[in-house]
Amino acid sequence: MIGIDVGSDLVRMCIRDSIGSAECCLERPLHRKVSGVKNTMSSEALWSNIITLLAEGNISIKKSDTPKKSDVQDADCPETGRRVFVAATCSMAVVERVEVNGRKFLRPLEEDIIVWMDSRASAQAQWLSERLDALVLQQIGGQITPEMGIAKLRWVYEKYQGSGKEVLVFELYDWVSYLFAAGGLSNGMVECLQGDVVECHPQSRAMDGSVKGWGKSVLDIVFGKTDEVRIGHVPTQFRKGRKGALCFAGEPIAKNKVLGGVVLHGCIDCYAGVVAQMAAKKSIPEKVASENEIVALDMVAGTLTCFVASIPSASLPIDGLWGPFDQLMETPVYAFGQPATGKLFEQLLGPGDTFESLESLAISLEKRLGQPLVVLAKNHFYYGDRYGNRSPYGDFAMDEVRVKGFNADQNSGVVPFRNDEDEKCLRYYLLIEFLVFQTKELAQKLGPLDLVRVSGSQAKNKRFMRLLQHFAFQNGRCPVVEVVGGNATYSGARAGATIATGQGDVERRVLETEELLPEISRLLERKYKFYLELSSWQHRFRRAMR
Repeated sequence: MIGIDVGSDLVRMCIRDSIGSAECCLERPLHRKVSGVKNTMSSEALWSNIITLLAEGNISIKKSDTPKKSDVQDADCPETGRRVFVAATCSMAVVERVEVNGRKFLRPLEEDIIVWMDSRASAQAQWLSERLDALVLQQIGGQITPEMGIAKLRWVYEKYQGSGKEVLVFELYDWVSYLFAAGGLSNGMVECLQGDVVECHPQSRAMDGSVKGWGKSVLDIVFGKTDEVRIGHVPTQFRKGRKGALCFAGEPIAKNKVLGGVVLHGCIDCYAGVVAQMAAKKSIPEKVASENEIVALDMVAGTLTCFVASIPSASLPIDGLWGPFDQLMETPVYAFGQPATGKLFEQLLGPGDTFESLESLAISLEKRLGQPLVVLAKNHFYYGDRYGNRSPYGDFAMDEVRVKGFNADQNSGVVPFRNDEDEKCLRYYLLIEFLVFQTKELAQKLGPLDLVRVSGSQAKNKRFMRLLQHFAFQNGRCPVVEVVGGNATYSGARAGATIATGQGDVERRVLETEELLPEISRLLERKYKFYLELSSWQHRFRRAMR
C-alpha cells in the first residue's frame, strides 16, 4: 500500500503492508527551476525519483507488458492487491499527444510541470476575473489569482493556440497516477490510455480554481470554444453509471501497469489528510453522530494552515470560503486557510530558542505576575496577516497591524512587560491570540460544528489548542476536538498510505483541556469584536488605495 506526496521541492513515499502494521517512509529532493515568476519541474526527473524510491523501498517493478494472472485478478477486484495513491501540490503537467508508428503517446512539453507558486499568468488571471460569472468567482474567493490552475490554463491556451499541437493539461496528482496506469515514461513518452480527456457536467467547478473539474460553461471562456487544449485525467476502468461526475479521492480507477494491482484516484496534497481521516475505519468518535450527519472541520496547522469543512447536503457558497466542492468525497466540502502561520512562529525564535523554551518563559511570566497572558496582554493587539489574507478576503495586500498598549499598562498601574524576554512572551501570546481570532471568524461561517480534527506541528501547542477548543470552535455547540498526530514530515505520503489501506491513524486522541474562566471568555469576546472591526477596516482600506 503506497502513498506518494509530490511537493514543491521533495517527493515523499510511504509504504505499508496491507493491514497498516509496518511502514517505511522515504524521500528524494526535486529540482525546481526558478526563472523570475516562473517555477517549473521536469516529468522525467520526477518519474525517475519515484522509480528510485520504489527500488529503495524494495517494491518490485513489472518487467513485462503482459500482466500476470494474479495482477489481473487483483485489478478486477479493487479491494485486493497493491494500491497506489498520489497526492500532489496544485501544480499542473502540460503534455502533447503524438503518434509514433501508428500508436499514440503523450509527451511532456519542455519544462512541462508548472509548479503551483508560478505566477506567470497574472494577465490571464485579470482577464478571467473580468469575464467569469459572479457565481463561479464566489466559489473560489471572489477573484482569479495568477497561482490558480485556471489562470495557467488560459496561459497554456494562448501559448499553443494555432500551433497544431494536441495539448493536454493534467493535475499533477493525475499525471503521476496516469504514468502508473499507462506503464510509465519510456524514452520521454507514455502510451495513451483510451478516454483520457475529462468530461464534466456543464456547470461543474474545479476545486480551489485548479485544473480538473471545470464544466463546458467555464472552459468555453478559458479556451475560446476550441479543443486545441483539453484537460486530461486517468479514465476509470471500474466504476460505471456516473457520466460527467469525477471519481472521489481514494476510489480505484485503473490497473497499475508499473506495479500490478490498482491505482486509486488521488487529490491535491492539502486534502489528503482529510480524505485519510474519512477513509479510516473508526474515524468518528462515539460522542458525535454518524458520519453522514456530522458537520466536521479538519484543520492542518503547519507551515501554513489549511481548513476543510465537510457539511452534508451543502449546496450554496459561503462568503469568504471556497466551495462547496463535491468531487473530493461524498460529503461536499468548503476550503479556506491562513498563509505562513508556521513561519510567523519561527520568526519569533531567536538563537537557541525553541517553542518549548518560549512556552516555558510565558508560564514563568504568568506565575511571577499571578495573571494569565490573556489578562496581562489585554491592552495590546496584533493583527498578523503579514503574508496577506487568503480567507476570508483573498486579499494578499493585507498586512500586519500592531496596537501597542504600554501607555495603557502604565495608566492601569501594572507594567507586565519590562524587558526583552517579557516582550517576546507578549509577541508569542499575541500571535496565538490572532490565529485563534481568525480561526473563530472562519469557523463561525460554518455554523455549529460537531467534530474538529487538528493536525500539524501547531497541534502540539497546548496554549493554542486550549483557546481553539474553548473559544474559537464554540458556536452554539461544543464540538468534539481531536488531535491527530503522526510524522508531520511525511503527512501527505502517510495519508496516501492510510487511504490505500483503509486503516486509521493510531496516533489520535480526543483533546481534553481546562475550560476558560468566564471572565477570560468575556475578555476574549470583547477583544474579538475589535479584531473583526480591524480586519474589515484594513480590507476596505487596501481596496480603496488600489
